[in-house]
Amino acid sequence: MLFVVLGLCLLIILVSKKVNVIVAAPLVIIFVALGNRMSPYELVTGPYVAGAAGFIESFIFIFILGAIFGKVMEQSGGAYSIGNALVAMLGTKRAATAIFLASLLLGVGGIAGFVIIFTLYPLGLSVFDQANLPRRLLIPSIGAGIIMAISAPATPQIQNLMPMDYLGTASTAGFWPGIFSVAVSSVLIALYLEHVAARARRREEVFDHPEGYVPRAGGGFPPVYLACIPLISIVVLLSVFELNPLVSLGSGVLLAFIVLFSWLPKPLEVLNEGTKTAMMPLLFASSSVGFGVALQAVPAFLTFIEALADSTLNPLVLAGITTNVAAGLVGSASGGVVLTLTTVVPQLSASADPALLHRVITLAAAGLDTLPHNNGYLTMLAFSGLTFAQTYKEYFVTTVVAPVLALALLLFLFSVGVFI
Repeated sequence: MLFVVLGLCLLIILVSKKVNVIVAAPLVIIFVALGNRMSPYELVTGPYVAGAAGFIESFIFIFILGAIFGKVMEQSGGAYSIGNALVAMLGTKRAATAIFLASLLLGVGGIAGFVIIFTLYPLGLSVFDQANLPRRLLIPSIGAGIIMAISAPATPQIQNLMPMDYLGTASTAGFWPGIFSVAVSSVLIALYLEHVAARARRREEVFDHPEGYVPRAGGGFPPVYLACIPLISIVVLLSVFELNPLVSLGSGVLLAFIVLFSWLPKPLEVLNEGTKTAMMPLLFASSSVGFGVALQAVPAFLTFIEALADSTLNPLVLAGITTNVAAGLVGSASGGVVLTLTTVVPQLSASADPALLHRVITLAAAGLDTLPHNNGYLTMLAFSGLTFAQTYKEYFVTTVVAPVLALALLLFLFSVGVFI
C-alpha cells in the first residue's frame, strides 16, 4: 500500500508541476507496479489502457457534443444573454455564487458533470466578464456545484443510484440528513466564494480573456428567452423524459443551431472548433480514469480497503471514511462508492440503517475524490486553459474542505442521536 500512496503523491506533484497527465499517469503506474513487484507492462497495457479506452468509448460523443454546444452558446452570444440576465438578477458581486448555484441546480436535475462543464463554462465566462472577476474562480464555482449535486437526495446522479441496488433503498434515502449536509456545505461554499471574489477585487484582479474569447458589448446577441431554449431542452429531456444523455445533448445542440443560427457568423467553424476543443479534455479525463482502474488492480489496494472494513468504528463513520479514502485514491466519486459497496457494505448492512448508510456513502463520495488527479478537474483545466497553480487552492476548499466538514458534522450528530 505504501507504493500506492507514494504513487498518488507523485502524480499530484507531477500534475502540479505542469506535467501532462497523459504522460504522468503511465509513469506513476510503472512506479507503483515496480514497488509492488508487478509487471509494469501488464499493468499499463492491461487495466490502465482498458480503463482509459472504456472511458473514451463511453464518453467521446458526450465530450464532442458538449464542446460544440459550448461553442454555439459562446459564438452566438447566447451565453452572454443568459449571463446578462443572471447579473441583472443577482448583481455582479454575486457572480461566483450564481455560477455555483446554476451548476448545483443542473446537477440535481440529473445533468452529467461533464455536460455541466461544457455548457456552463461559456456562460460563466460571460458572467465573470461582466462582473470583471478573474477567470480562475470559475473552476471552483462550477466544480463545487457538480460535487454537491452528486450527494443530494433524490438526484438521478449515478452516485446516488448505485447504493439502491445494494441496500434496497430509494433515491430519497436519508432525505433530511442529506438535505442538512448539502445545505451546510453549500452555505460554506457560497461564503467562501464571496470571500475570495471580494479579495480578488481588493487586489484589483480583473477578468482575463482566454484565447479566442471575444467580449460582447452593446447589441448583436440573441434575446435571453431564445438563448435559454437549448439549455432548458437538455435539462427537460434528461430529467423529465429521462432520455439518454447523448440523445438529450445531441438534441440540445441541434436546437441551439436552429434557434441561434442567425447569430452564428461561421456555423461550420463552430462545429470544427468544438470538435477540436473536446479532444484534449477527453484524453486528460481518460488518463485519470485509467489510473484509477490500474490502482484497483494492485492487490495491496484492495487489501487496504478490506482492512478498513474490519475496523471497530461506528458503521456509518466507517462507511464515510472508506468511501472518502477510496474515492481519493482512485480520483473518482463513483469509484469510491463502488469500492465501498462491494467491500465494506456487505459487513455493515446488518448493523446500520440502510437509508442512513446510503446517504453517508453518497455524501462521502464528495470530498477527497477531487484531489488533483480527478478527471473532472483535469477536464476543466484542459477545457479552460487554466493551470493547477491558478485554480487548485480555491477548488480544494470548495470541493474537499466544505463537503468533508459538513459530513464530519453530520456523523457527529449521528453519534449523539440526532437524525437517528
